[in-house]
Amino acid sequence: MKNLISIYQKEKQPLEGICAFLRGNGIECSVVPTKHADPRDSSKLCYGFALVTWGADGLAKAIRNTEPYIRTQNKRNQIVHCKEEIAKPRKRLEGKVIKARLLLGIPPEGCPPQESFRLIP
Repeated sequence: MKNLISIYQKEKQPLEGICAFLRGNGIECSVVPTKHADPRDSSKLCYGFALVTWGADGLAKAIRNTEPYIRTQNKRNQIVHCKEEIAKPRKRLEGKVIKARLLLGIPPEGCPPQESFRLIP
């Protein structure tokens, strides 16, 4: 499973501010330089920066906090796909996946009772 969310932008400073906020809320992230083809002219390259978050529990926190504000169908589809990935059956559940399922309201099948977990909001 590819557990990550990326935000692309030309300027680095706003992404660093967002990243600091996310880290303060317990979501792992970093800002990395990027290079990709210009969507309007594939012969040109665009340079910029990406804020990348990862980990199932970090994604669940980000989804839970941003989902009500998502307006585009493409982003809504991405959120649905991410939730499906977190909810799919596994041979062994890791703690981060269990927390992610609880945060998103997905039944934690095969998990110990919820009382044994102390979630940090």
